[in-house]
Amino acid sequence: MWCLKPKDGMAKSMLKYGPQVTLGPKINGMVQNMKEFATAFNCPAHSKMNPSKKCQVWDY
Repeated sequence: MWCLKPKDGMAKSMLKYGPQVTLGPKINGMVQNMKEFATAFNCPAHSKMNPSKKCQVWDY
């Protein structure tokens, strides 16, 4: 369906409600809690991608 030319308001609806909209936040939410990500990409402390409070599911 993503290869078709949308008609009327379908394009806006697909962008607003489509599954790809939530992909970015899901990925960002996962990696922003990884110390390794912040180190590898030099994310400043307390920034969006390197928050001071991190969610840790697994203790490794």
